[in-house]
Amino acid sequence: MYCPECGHKIDEEYTLFCPECGTKLGANDTTIHGLILTNIKYLAEKLNKDTQSIIDSIGWFIEEKKKYGVIYKLVDANNYSYQSNNLFGIATTKKLTPKDDLQRYIDIIREIQDDEFRNRGNISRYIFIIGSDDIIPVPYIKNYVSDSDPTIDTDLPYAYTNIKGDILSMFESKEILRYDAQSYVGRLPIGEDTTYDDLCNYLVKAADNSCGIPLTLAYGQTDPNWKNVSATVSINLFEQGLLKETYDAMPGDCHFRRLITSPQITFPTTSQIFTPQASLYYFNLHGCDELEYRGYYGKTTNQAQCLPALMPENLQECTNANIIISEACYGARFIGKDKYHSILLAALYTNTLAFIGSSATAWGNIDRQGPAEYTPHQPNYADVIARTSMEVLQQGYSAGIAFYIARNVMLRECGKNIDPYTALTFVEFNLYGDPTIQFATPHSHEKSKRTIDHKNYFTPATRCEYTIKNLSGKTAMGRESILQQVQNEVDNNIAQIQNSIHTHLYATYGIEPRKATSIYSINFADGSKKLCFNFDMPTFSGKNGTVVVTTDESGIITKVISTK
Repeated sequence: MYCPECGHKIDEEYTLFCPECGTKLGANDTTIHGLILTNIKYLAEKLNKDTQSIIDSIGWFIEEKKKYGVIYKLVDANNYSYQSNNLFGIATTKKLTPKDDLQRYIDIIREIQDDEFRNRGNISRYIFIIGSDDIIPVPYIKNYVSDSDPTIDTDLPYAYTNIKGDILSMFESKEILRYDAQSYVGRLPIGEDTTYDDLCNYLVKAADNSCGIPLTLAYGQTDPNWKNVSATVSINLFEQGLLKETYDAMPGDCHFRRLITSPQITFPTTSQIFTPQASLYYFNLHGCDELEYRGYYGKTTNQAQCLPALMPENLQECTNANIIISEACYGARFIGKDKYHSILLAALYTNTLAFIGSSATAWGNIDRQGPAEYTPHQPNYADVIARTSMEVLQQGYSAGIAFYIARNVMLRECGKNIDPYTALTFVEFNLYGDPTIQFATPHSHEKSKRTIDHKNYFTPATRCEYTIKNLSGKTAMGRESILQQVQNEVDNNIAQIQNSIHTHLYATYGIEPRKATSIYSINFADGSKKLCFNFDMPTFSGKNGTVVVTTDESGIITKVISTK
């Protein structure tokens, strides 16, 4: 099991205190407490339904969850009343619209939690948002990696009601990475074609599985260039026999350690081997933000051709309640989309109750070339989020806690200095669906109901501070060439470093030598430095993907990652 405070793995099931941070592991509370945050007026308008029907449906869901020890309170942002702190204590009502400032929504959650704390009540740590950006605002922050998307949509700011000040500025400055989150946040997005019946069906299934989804079968699908990484991420599924064994009759290049490989298996052939009865799905495939590329994709091993591997229709075949973990770029896109164009929406409004995925460009490891048999690979970034989420879910924790722990584990594994790709992964991955959803295990009921004493996660304030210097200068108008700039930066060793990188990429990953499209120097607050060499890679959408090679100051390669 894992400590829900710091993410430290604990071998003994009945250990009372975490040996890493000292957090008490006993279950003092008998219930889960949370808030359902929505805007009844705008939700009703989008679903073309009267407001009372929406209130009744959510009210029914709340009453059903109570039977299983989950206490949700409905918070209507368009009609929220609270006692003012003025002289007379007169009640004040807030009527927010989707265009109102994010901070006003966060203030509502903070006011409720502060009031619970003052009255020595149980803090509502689970925040279940119902609605897309046109109902409850989706926060946007500037990207930490300039070569990627200009902004990232993330629900993580809703988890930091314990932090005063401009929350978005704290995210953009990365100051937020010094602090621990207050809450576990999940969002149920309402797509362009979502109906009132879709909403009701989701709520019914989420209520019916309040005791946990039976974990009896899993399904995994991966790009062949990431098959060893994916096998490492999903090793628990393999060792516990949760992945289907019947693929042995298929050609060897179509599966690996019981994971389906694509584009060896493509859509619509995927339907013939897809496992609709699974309760856990893991995807390590490519994704894209272009509307016409609506599914997940796989590349051939020569990095040239990319073919459709999984479409929203496949997730609409699922027959059992399930949880999905996706590493794909834009694997959880939903804003302005419908079920036909979004795997996330197609899944949630069929039988998926919780979905962990990225809203933007995701980063992770690629396989080293070598023998055909499995060789363990060190996960990084999105791989760590996926691996830890699945491990913690299998331990019986809720999706909210599992995702919270996964983010913290990724930060811890980053070491002393948090680089921009770690910060990016931390904010771009989100949880969708009811955050109290969990798998049924012998101890799941107690684990997800533990009271967690949240503390600051980072003690040294300098751990998340860094500056990035773009060394990709222009030769025009008398400026130094890129070679001259970088040579000055690394004591004239750039040529040797580039040759070393080219040799390493070709020998280890089969990537042919190519000119770096950009080079960055990352200078950390403790005085250490890293160099990042970015190389464009062709993708199926016409846009370039990226391989990033990180070296230390002497040119020793420390990490190779790629976009998903």
